[in-house]
Amino acid sequence: MSSDNDPGPTPGGDGRAAGMLVLACALWGASFTWAKATLAGMAAARGKKPGDLLWLPVLYVAWRFALGAALWAVVFRRSLKGWTWRAARRSAALGCLLAAPMALQQMGLARTSEPVSAFLTSLTIVFTPLALWALFRERPSARIALGVAFGAGGVCLMNLVGRGEIETGTLVGMALGVACALGFALHIVGVDRWGRDEDPFRLSLGQFATASIVALALTPILGAGAADLAPRAQWAMLSGDGVPLNLALATVVSTLGAFGLMFRYQPRVDASRATIIYLTEPVFASAYAWALAERRMTAWEIAGGALILAANFVSRSRKGAAPPEAPACIDDRAAARGGADGP
Repeated sequence: MSSDNDPGPTPGGDGRAAGMLVLACALWGASFTWAKATLAGMAAARGKKPGDLLWLPVLYVAWRFALGAALWAVVFRRSLKGWTWRAARRSAALGCLLAAPMALQQMGLARTSEPVSAFLTSLTIVFTPLALWALFRERPSARIALGVAFGAGGVCLMNLVGRGEIETGTLVGMALGVACALGFALHIVGVDRWGRDEDPFRLSLGQFATASIVALALTPILGAGAADLAPRAQWAMLSGDGVPLNLALATVVSTLGAFGLMFRYQPRVDASRATIIYLTEPVFASAYAWALAERRMTAWEIAGGALILAANFVSRSRKGAAPPEAPACIDDRAAARGGADGP
């Protein structure tokens, strides 16, 4: 994947590298559809019990990160070597910061559509500077304030305007999506402060493992009983209709494949140009949802999504800002800067 011989950023970016980053965004965008299908299959195997909407998405996160950690250790064996107590502490802290928004994202995805979830996740680029201001008194610019206004307007258009009545379940899903974006922003801040001088492969493995453990620990708190977590019940869910394939695709393609492209090609692209490229992820998520699952966005949802994209563009620093990705992209982008954590 990443090589010590890889060249640094080239002026204006490398056309082939930019194309590979677009491909990475396409892979990440598909993960929303695969996650939605996996959750639907797991719920169907249990008879679609209402209480499962709380803990089942979190269990999915636990399985995805556990499989991701195992595959990461096999593919990148260097991640198993050279651990220090500092690296362990930092990867554990970042893993906790990653598990929370991932759980919120999947809980929201169970209540709303893939495109809506993807666009809401992209609000991370707006919340990140706000988190820096709240925690470290780094004041946001007028561009950020305008971005927040655009983003809030987009959220309203996507759910509150043009409907005959407000759907409580969808509102909850939207709220969870916004909370997820805020959580990813806190994770970016943690990566920026703690991950600069750590090996990205070790920190990636540590985060995957920690996030899996944290998500699994949350499932009983959210309502999963001992019988629900028993091996037989787990096997029934994981062997449900479409679950093995969709879970494997989400883990292998959207984790190892997309992250591999990120590690290799982002250092060759100018940061400001890479930021624009990463904004294509929610567009790909919408395209996948339409092509694979036949879930179409309404005109109001499209207008709201356009406003959220506008929020991302207007709030982006002139020097380039962190791209608005799901957890997965976030860490690798920091790693490509030289020593932050991985997925």
